[in-house]
Amino acid sequence: MNERIDQFCEILRVKLTSIDDNMRALKAKIDSKERTVEQDVQFRLDSVKKRIAQDRTKLEAAQADIKKWAEERKAATDEKIAEWKEPRSSSGFLPLPINRPSAGTNGFARIGASRMAVTTCATPPSPKTLPAFARTPTSSLACAPSLTI
Repeated sequence: MNERIDQFCEILRVKLTSIDDNMRALKAKIDSKERTVEQDVQFRLDSVKKRIAQDRTKLEAAQADIKKWAEERKAATDEKIAEWKEPRSSSGFLPLPINRPSAGTNGFARIGASRMAVTTCATPPSPKTLPAFARTPTSSLACAPSLTI
């Protein structure tokens, strides 16, 4: 019986010694990481700041490109509008002024199909009363004529 107790104690001592060695190795590893962790964090922070700076320059370049494109589109649109207006103003044709709608209306205007009457509507015009090229899905409610040609 004494021999079994001695064998058990020896196995327990070996296991405790192994655990103690593993704990010492882990503590040494933690201590070595503790010394280098600040350098690792600083290196990572520097790389993130560098990437942000690079992305910022890319962003500024993209914003400049978008602004340039928008200005070009605006200039082209203004040019097309001027081309469109020029023959109409020189031929004596001027667009008709549309009377402003009264309070409570949303300002939609339409030209009737049977005769040229400019009207202001409380709602968009009916697709049935518009020419085929100007039809859009809308509801129909009566409109009061404001100017008849």
